[in-house]
Amino acid sequence: MDESTIELISKEGNIVTIKRRLVKKSGTIQTLLEDLGYEAEDAGKPEPIPVPNCEEKHIRMIAEWLRLHEIDAPIDEEQRGINHFNLTIPKEDREMFEKTHIDDIAYLMIAANYLEITDLIENLAKYTAKVIDDNNDSADSIMKALNLTKN
Repeated sequence: MDESTIELISKEGNIVTIKRRLVKKSGTIQTLLEDLGYEAEDAGKPEPIPVPNCEEKHIRMIAEWLRLHEIDAPIDEEQRGINHFNLTIPKEDREMFEKTHIDDIAYLMIAANYLEITDLIENLAKYTAKVIDDNNDSADSIMKALNLTKN
């Protein structure tokens, strides 16, 4: 089993170490590793990779999500299209997101988008849509669910 790691540098300058096999779900990191000649598992360890628009806590949350989905089979575009309008998300994602402040959900979406982790982006969007749908009886209840304040 490959236990090599990749180091990501957060916007605060802190290093987060992630198992290399987990970051395969990130299009951005995969492309970067390929472009730098590190696509092969035995190509050595690359320098730490800066992720300048992501805070350390969000990179750690993404690393946790990647661990939760480590053995998931890749989703092809046809299957993604079929599931696009289904708001059901995996139980482990729902539990993780329910423990996460809505502000952090937004930052996770930004980080997942930057890192090109499509499944995470979709599940975060579905979770947010579900929160809005479950609280759509009034504007105030939606604002409360999303932790928004009136100006």
